[in-house]
Amino acid sequence: METAKDTVAVLPAGDDDTPTLSSHALEALKEFLAEQSRAVEEASSAAAEDDVALVSEDWRLSQFWYNRETAETVANEVLNLCRSIDSPAIACIACPTLYAYLKKIDPNAPAQILEYDKRFEQYGSEFTFYDYNLPEDLPSSMKHSYPIIVADPPYLSQECLEKVAKTISFLTKPGQAYLLLLTGEVQSGRASELLGLRPCSFRPDHSSKLGNEFRLFTNYDPGTRLGGWEQVCMYSGFALSYSFLSMGKPSEKRLLTPLNYSCICNCHAQFVAQFSYIQIKKKITRDEIVLGKVVIPFFETFEYILRYWTLDTAQSLEDGYGVLVDMWDVTEENAPKKYAGESVCLRKLYNDDVSLICIELFNDRGFGDGDEIGLYWDPRSSCLMFKLLSEIRA
Repeated sequence: METAKDTVAVLPAGDDDTPTLSSHALEALKEFLAEQSRAVEEASSAAAEDDVALVSEDWRLSQFWYNRETAETVANEVLNLCRSIDSPAIACIACPTLYAYLKKIDPNAPAQILEYDKRFEQYGSEFTFYDYNLPEDLPSSMKHSYPIIVADPPYLSQECLEKVAKTISFLTKPGQAYLLLLTGEVQSGRASELLGLRPCSFRPDHSSKLGNEFRLFTNYDPGTRLGGWEQVCMYSGFALSYSFLSMGKPSEKRLLTPLNYSCICNCHAQFVAQFSYIQIKKKITRDEIVLGKVVIPFFETFEYILRYWTLDTAQSLEDGYGVLVDMWDVTEENAPKKYAGESVCLRKLYNDDVSLICIELFNDRGFGDGDEIGLYWDPRSSCLMFKLLSEIRA
């Protein structure tokens, strides 16, 4: 073992000369400094590999980049959705961090970035200039071409979200479409009303710490991913709402058409973006075929249809009166068919389940016993959406 005198030069008492290291100590110090330098370089290299280089944030454009964890989490979710689609295409509206991480994880990811900041023209043909004040001023080739859309509106205002919602409607491919919205928690109500979205438990975060709480909303249930949909006292809310629906009786029988939400998108049906995934699934029975109606369990009716209605309209259904609705058959995504309200009626049954009556649909489809169908309510157009999922061949 080396002793201290072997490595350190000790000055005699009273010696005023500058202290020096022995040759052994000098070599040890050089080796230590070299190791430190290598460690710093390796750490910097690793950080560079993990992080994605972006242009600096411009607060005048309300630019705040996600941190790495958020960007990677959302990017991996989007890529997971891509694997479930035959011809995936991703539109990234005002979220360049996500686009950059998508390309880092999978350079072949079919993503398009829509951005106002022209510094992102560096991405070439995958960059499209986008001004949310002109929500549909985009190339016609992009119209209804994207089954996956991620949006991060630059401002936390109602006006901004409404205009971005128009862009989403313009871009969304008819049929099964996935929408992810990253915005402030203050927009929760509008995200639900305009786009039919629900918050996930996963909380997005930014590299620059913001005072506003941000949330991630989706139109589909991510299961265990993204922390799943946040549970908001579903059962207590169900009981409370049901008690409201059970009060009072109307003085006269009537058929009502649900009042439309104040929607910002008035689209022809073939351009109606399918923001909701198939929420109600069931197999047609022989009795339903004979009667020309579909029986929907009350809980599913309440959770996926009535929650979007006005209280007065839901009250009428609860009181046993028929409610006329418009319905679109979107089985053939490029050629949807509309069934007008006078031929489609919802009516409560004796056991609180609800029957969907549409004899014309049954005649057109020629259902077989065991065919599986899907239903959901589109809150933007106030229409019921129908899709034939599978047929039982004789």
